[in-house]
Amino acid sequence: MFKFISLSLLLLSSAYADYNYSLVDNADAKMKTRVNFWKKVYTEITSQQAFIHDKEDISIIYAKIDIPHTSPRQKGRYTNKEVKKIKNALDSIVKKQGRDLNEFEEELYAKVKDKNFDEIKTSARRLRSQYGLKDNYYIGLKRSYLYLDYIKSVLKEMNVPAELRFLPHVESSFNYQAYSKVGAAGIWQFMRGTARNYRLKINYVIDERRDVFKATVAAAKLLRHNYENIKAWPLAITAYNHGLRSMQRAVQRVGTTEISEIIDKYDGRRFGFASKNFYATFLATVEISKDPSQYFPEFELPKPFRFSSLKLTKPLRINELAEIFNISKADIKTYNPSIRAVAFNSIIALPRDFEFRFPKVTNEEITRYSQKMNEHKSSSRELKYAGTHTINRGDNLYLISKLYNVSMHDLIVFNKLSNPSKIFTGMKLKIPSSSDISKLSEKVAVATKPEIKEEVVAVTNTNIEKIKEEPQIAQMEKPSEKEKESIFSLLNPFKKKEPIVAVNTEQDEEDIKAEDASKFVSLDSYELNLELHSSNIYILTIEADETLGHYAEWAGIKTQNIRNLNNLSYKSSIFIGQKLKIALAETNRDEFISKRAEFHLSIQEDFYQSFRVGSTKEYTVSRGDNLLSILTQNEIPFWLFRQVQKKKVRYNQSLNVGDKFLLPEISEIEKN
Repeated sequence: MFKFISLSLLLLSSAYADYNYSLVDNADAKMKTRVNFWKKVYTEITSQQAFIHDKEDISIIYAKIDIPHTSPRQKGRYTNKEVKKIKNALDSIVKKQGRDLNEFEEELYAKVKDKNFDEIKTSARRLRSQYGLKDNYYIGLKRSYLYLDYIKSVLKEMNVPAELRFLPHVESSFNYQAYSKVGAAGIWQFMRGTARNYRLKINYVIDERRDVFKATVAAAKLLRHNYENIKAWPLAITAYNHGLRSMQRAVQRVGTTEISEIIDKYDGRRFGFASKNFYATFLATVEISKDPSQYFPEFELPKPFRFSSLKLTKPLRINELAEIFNISKADIKTYNPSIRAVAFNSIIALPRDFEFRFPKVTNEEITRYSQKMNEHKSSSRELKYAGTHTINRGDNLYLISKLYNVSMHDLIVFNKLSNPSKIFTGMKLKIPSSSDISKLSEKVAVATKPEIKEEVVAVTNTNIEKIKEEPQIAQMEKPSEKEKESIFSLLNPFKKKEPIVAVNTEQDEEDIKAEDASKFVSLDSYELNLELHSSNIYILTIEADETLGHYAEWAGIKTQNIRNLNNLSYKSSIFIGQKLKIALAETNRDEFISKRAEFHLSIQEDFYQSFRVGSTKEYTVSRGDNLLSILTQNEIPFWLFRQVQKKKVRYNQSLNVGDKFLLPEISEIEKN
């Protein structure tokens, strides 16, 4: 009996060993040197300042500079100028052999006097500038304490070191809206493929990568998986950034699991400055976040995030939820970050079983809300024919959906389109509506009255006529922006002017970004055609970011069915441009096409809400280049790279030295 109790206690203590393991306390001297540098970056300089330092020996900081510019391009030019100034001074020190130095050179020489002149010459070629993070970190610090209690409970359950609750500081500054150039989203910065592997739901309406609670569970599972495969927490954490396979390769080449040794000796092509310093930046945030008042005396702990929730018993739109729960649009966004912007700017409903969160209320209030929801009559989704639109040059399906405030899904299904990326001039699209046709008839009649012509300039150019058989939105010439606005207000039968309880109808910053993003979204460069092969068997061309899992989900079948149909083993990989057979019943063919199109639209919408694409610059292929390395180094998604080229490109095409491509210049949209 005693032995059994002892064994139980031993198992219990080992189960919590990892959770209580201190990563900070077990860092070696080399790592602590790196950590001290990043603590200075997080607590001593803001985003309008920068350190100029040695890229390899980051203990050497040559200068702290104040940057008099705010735009990314101007900041970059200014810091590059300062880096060049220090490089020239170091070269001068070497040339003068440390004698007859001016005041600036003397100041720099004092920082490197323990080095010989050959080492100083080498150091001059590895200068780097690092913008400060103090202001951004402080904002993230305040956000973090809203969720830390919950994150700690998840990490404890998954037996992951408690200090990892601070990792989102490095990934996203605890900003659930964070989105990277390559498509990582949420506080844990999950890529779409990884998110799917950990059962995070991502569709056109919902993106659970932005849900702090669900994404935290996925992140804990991923970190535990990394550790179980590499048996060292510093490497498991670095693998979160650099990839597990890459870190396993590093261990194999260097012959150790010591993180500092790998940083010094591993020369993997992708193992650059960011990957080498990922673990150190994390440890720095741990030290600061455990005692924030030491570094930020003004810091006060915010109240933890508390909420109530109910699963939706039927599909409901945002304005309906606002009425049922008496909640503002802003609060819906705050408590439900996984809802994509499209749901706030269209008539698309949230799905049944969605876990809707709202400010903490009593159990009695929850019961009352549940009853109101069950009694609420959802908006009808029965689609009716409302009119036609004739495609003009420059039109695309996405813009047409925005013009008439209908969903891409409804346009695709209503018109039985097999290829939403290819519509042609002169093609006629039927416009669907769930509204009463008689109401549309009244609106069309009002729009043709002469007395409003002066008020709405666009009406005379829309060739509106009332059709006897059934009212139509006439076949329109391509409208200008002003005309679009007028058409929207007069002819749009889909935008109901319903009374909305507690909803602020004014656009916030997110709405404006979403609206702006829609101007750039296009499927024109995609290959989304479905070619009929035989009865219920279609051939598709694999597109960027697509997986067999996506096809199975969109088609409502198992992944193995697709493998069997294409003679693919479990280990077989697929690639962009590859032809693939898929079985689609007539009843779910349109659904498959729609979900596939919406998948690619959501990627672009998210990107353009965070980034702007400026001019392009020419890139000449060098020896050793491949398309993946070019895209990775410049943080450019393939769909965007392909979109800006003047010639057709394939993802797996061979490159020749001297080949030229256009690289888009991407800048982050500044937050107000």
